[in-house]
Amino acid sequence: MATTKEGLRISAQELGVRHGKQLVKKLTRAELEKIARRKPLNAYEEAKIKVIKEFLEKEKEEKKSKKREGRKSTKRERGRTVKVKRHQTGRSKNLSRDKKLKALPPGKRISASGKVYYEYRQNRSDLRGGI
Repeated sequence: MATTKEGLRISAQELGVRHGKQLVKKLTRAELEKIARRKPLNAYEEAKIKVIKEFLEKEKEEKKSKKREGRKSTKRERGRTVKVKRHQTGRSKNLSRDKKLKALPPGKRISASGKVYYEYRQNRSDLRGGI
């Protein structure tokens, strides 16, 4: 049993919980993960580690939900050109085949996974009035 400033007696577990909450506010994520990997020696350590592990799990869940919210639906945007450009690089080897194939215009695009990339290669894009 430990005593607080007010003279109240609290158990080792309660003291561990209090200290764990203080550490969560004070330490970095890496330091908290290091403490969470330790093996508890007594009830105080066990309570402190439990509080830290709960915080880390809660933070991980929040991070996952934010990732899900931040992503846009890629079904509608699949293969979309955001900003069309007028120049291309390279040469087309088979013009008759290229005329039959439908491609997006060159420029800034969004991939199926939602990442932005630029495409200027002639065999990957079509220009209006080109070929």
